[in-house]
Parts: sequence; C-alpha cells; structure tokens
Amino acid sequence: MLNFINTFFSGLNSFDLVWCGMNRLQAFKEVYPLLFLVADRCLVFFVLFPCVVAFWAGVWMLLDLNFYPSTHTAFSAWCLTVTGAILLVILNVVQYDLTERFLEPEWSLQTVVIKRLYTLISGFANVFFGKGVWMVQDHYFEVTIPSACFSLILGTSLLLFLRASCNGVSTPLGTAFDEDNSFFIIGTRFRTQADKRFLLLLDSIFSVTVIGSLVIFEWRGIWVLLDLLLFPDNPTLALLVCLVFGYLMCIIVDLIQNKAVAISAHLEAKNHGLLRLAFEDVYLLVAKWGVIIAWHGIWSFCENYVANRNGPDQFARLYINIVIGYIVPTLLLHGNSLFVLEVVLDGGLVEGEGCRVRVTMLEHYLELCARNYSAKHEYAISHGAKVNGINNTQRRSLHGNVDSAQTLRHNITADCHFENRSFSYSEFLPP
Repeated sequence: MLNFINTFFSGLNSFDLVWCGMNRLQAFKEVYPLLFLVADRCLVFFVLFPCVVAFWAGVWMLLDLNFYPSTHTAFSAWCLTVTGAILLVILNVVQYDLTERFLEPEWSLQTVVIKRLYTLISGFANVFFGKGVWMVQDHYFEVTIPSACFSLILGTSLLLFLRASCNGVSTPLGTAFDEDNSFFIIGTRFRTQADKRFLLLLDSIFSVTVIGSLVIFEWRGIWVLLDLLLFPDNPTLALLVCLVFGYLMCIIVDLIQNKAVAISAHLEAKNHGLLRLAFEDVYLLVAKWGVIIAWHGIWSFCENYVANRNGPDQFARLYINIVIGYIVPTLLLHGNSLFVLEVVLDGGLVEGEGCRVRVTMLEHYLELCARNYSAKHEYAISHGAKVNGINNTQRRSLHGNVDSAQTLRHNITADCHFENRSFSYSEFLPP
C-alpha cells in the first residue's frame, strides 16, 4: 500500500496540477466573463477585505489592552508613533537590499519565511504608527465633533495641496499580490533611486511622517464623525448602515471606473490638466470615503462580536482577529494587502489610469501561473526537453504577453530601481 502511495505521488507533477486548474479558470473566464468577474469581486469583498480589517482591529485592540495605561496615555501614544515611524522608514530604506538578497526567482524555504516575516512586521508597523498618530490626536484634541471636523479638513486640504489626495484608498479598492517582483518595494513620494541613500532616507521620512500622518488625520475625522453621529446608542444598527453604504459606494466606484477612466483620458487629451486633476481627486475622494465607511462597519463587527469588546474573554478572543486576519490573506498570496505599499501622486498616471482601482485576486493567479509556465517552458527548451501536457496554443490562451524567465530574473536585480511602479493599481491592469 505504501509503495502504491509513493508511486502515485511521485508521478504527480504539482505544477501540472496547478496549470490544469489555472487553465480551467482561464477557460471559465473566457466562456463566462461576467461570472468570473463576480466571483473575483466576491473573493475580494467578502474574503480578503474582512480579513484585512480583522487584522488591524485585532492588533489595535491588543494595543488598547496592553500599551495604553490610563495614566500615561500621551507617553504611550508617542512611543507607538515613534516606533511605527522608525520601523516604516527602515523598511523604506532597505527595500532594495531586501529585493536583491531575498527575492529569488525560484522557490526556497528561506524566501518564504523572510517574506512572511516581512508581511507580519510591516503590518504591525503600520498599525503601530496609525494607532499612535490617532491617539495623539485623541489625547490633545479629545474625541469631539469639532476635533473630528478639524482632522478631516486639515488632512484632506493638505493632501490636496501636496497632490497626495489619492492616498488612503485601501482594500477592497486595491489588492497587493505577494508573488510580484516588487514584493519588498515601497513607492516613496519622490521615487528616489536606490543609489541615493541619503535622499532615499529623507524621502522615506517625508512619505511616512507627513503623507502618512495626513492620511490618518483624514481617516480619523470621518471615523469619529461616524462614531458620534451615526446611531451612537445603537452600535448594531450603525454597523449595518456602515456595511450597506460602505459596500455600496465601493461597488459603485468599481463599476463606473471605466467611465471615469474614459472621462479623465478625454480631459487629458483636451489639455484640461487642472480639470482632470480635480475630477480624479473627487472620484478617488468618494472611493476613499466608501472604503472608510465599509472599514468602520467590519471593524465594529470584529470589535463587538468577534472579540466581544469589554467582555471577560476579550483578550483571548481578539487573537481570533489577528490570526485569521494574517493567515488567510497570506495563504491567498495577498498578505501585502495588510499594509501601505506606496505613496501615489495625484495626476501622476496618464490616459485616465489615475481613476483605476484594482479589485482582483483571480487575475493575479492567472498572471502568476503564466509567468511560472514561461520560466519552466524556457528552461525546458534550453535543456532540449518538453513541458508535459502544455502546448503553445494553451500558453497563448492563458496570457498573450508573458514575461520571459530572463526578464523576470533581470527585474529582481539591484540595478533595476523599480521606478514609477504602482504596485496596487497599475502592475496588473487589464488591457
């Protein structure tokens, strides 16, 4: 019996099995494009997105219970802010070194471990910084409607002034794929190259402490207004309203994005630069508000029902949020959706792509399979062998423009500075 099992599994080619599944997925996409689109969106909106929010809510509540003694709130808030900022700046500065050393073209246990630790550290660093800046505002300005309005107006106006208003649009209107060649790359505000270390440090500090803080100001303003004005005595009803309106706004933004792209491209063609910039800012501002409202609804569910906030078992139950929020996106190869990947410049993308939101997971899997096949196919040809069960027609049906193995290897070297790469929104844009 054992010999039969060993013979059976030794005859299996794991890549061929994956290829078979991806080939069927591609065929399903071509035959039933609308169903493929719906399945893809459901995977993002109802699986990945709640897990990302659960991770943030779990770590946030963990800090509430362990790092915020009532008598030292300001000190604890500043400690978190500084710790998070230092970690994020370090990750920005060493991004190219990590890429050169650990982003290998072939699978290895070391690469997997390093990437999973990187996702975890980056996720915690983002929550630390966000929580710290948020609580600094709560401490000095208190949690009031005027304070929330001040945060919202200040954050939004300065982001518009700095041409960084499109930052803050998070999951579900943007997904990050872990198997991309720019896994460790974090796009800074001025896209400083790897060989300019000091300028990269300054760029990283500005991107984290200025742009990052203003995004948190804007998020806090809307969030606190929802807390204080939207059924404050009925959290369940407030939760449901946030879920309905937040999801509805996000879905509408996703559905009309092609129209928005066309309008932006038309304004660009007519040389209406300021009008195009204003249109993109308004469109993405609506998208951002929809994201924040949806986050608020799922966060309330994680806090009140999953973690049982203020209950006797809240400390143990909050780990459910953290564990599920980290493991599920990681297993789905979208762990980098847990944190901020880049600072985007308003109006920085041409042909209307500034209005593009990337809501997909299944497309990423097809891309990955195509690229893995390309590498295996070229390796086999170079050694005079065949790739079992796959022909050129199948290859073309899966993806018409696949990077070669040599190109992939070139893209991960240190001298490729990954200039102008937009990981979340333009890396895998559909044709």
